Amino acid sequence: MTKSVVQLKGLRKDIKNKTIIHDLDLDLYEGEVFGFLGPNGAGKTTTIRMMVGLMKPTAGNVIIGGTSLLENYEKTISQVGAIVENPELYDYMSGYKNLIHFSRMHKGITKERIQEVVEQVGLTSRIGEKVKTYSLGMRQRLGLAQALLHKPKFLILDEPTNGLDPAGIREFRTYLRKIAQEEGVSILVSSHLLSEIELMCDRVGIIQKGKLIDIRTVKEESQETKWTFTVNQPIQAKDVLEQSFEGVDIETGEKSISISISQEEVPEYNKVLVEQGILVYGIENTKSTLEDEFLKVTGGEQVG
Repeated sequence: MTKSVVQLKGLRKDIKNKTIIHDLDLDLYEGEVFGFLGPNGAGKTTTIRMMVGLMKPTAGNVIIGGTSLLENYEKTISQVGAIVENPELYDYMSGYKNLIHFSRMHKGITKERIQEVVEQVGLTSRIGEKVKTYSLGMRQRLGLAQALLHKPKFLILDEPTNGLDPAGIREFRTYLRKIAQEEGVSILVSSHLLSEIELMCDRVGIIQKGKLIDIRTVKEESQETKWTFTVNQPIQAKDVLEQSFEGVDIETGEKSISISISQEEVPEYNKVLVEQGILVYGIENTKSTLEDEFLKVTGGEQVG
């Protein structure tokens, strides 16, 4: 069973007699990238602030690596790394000197550990150069290296891909997945880029008006998705497939049928239709995206 690194237990925040965060219960696991989504003002930032001890909860607790944040702040927070938007770096210093400087804030970080993290985020060839020569993507990678120096069990990234171009986002995503898998770190990513979250994360939690309204696993392509077959005879097509495949759920449209099946099953279904004289004009994967699901559960409120 996957080990739980972070536990939110009945986390609540009241401000001026108004409940901002309602009794959040959440477990984040070792080696997992968890996406944290919500419309503007939903409570993402307040929750993150409580998770890192910048705001005291009205009730409940945050437990990281088995230690309570409220009872032993120093020990608990020593297991956390964070990047909030663009990391703060010293432009006039080299990437390596920045890491040396940050390493002094934690005990026992060796030069070997610094080198290991530099290699992990792919900065080996440029680490000796001044940060002012770095692209935004390289700055983000250096920020990631900085956050990982002390081997945290839990990494919080708030809008980590802000300002990055598509290539930079893809690169950052690759390093993030690698770190989660190799180091067994639990990573929480808060972002407004829904398509990115879908590619980056194992699970996604949606918060709205201070309540965690949905947690879902980001589906793999091999799992069932909805496929729409454009055909000349939808009713007959439905009958043919229901006779050929047991328990299949088929929706009919004016010129189409829709079925939830895996990608591997599509050719088989198509073959049966063609053999029974049904003309198939097109087959389209109509899997709902994370954005579709987000809009459905939040009633169309804008993500932020």
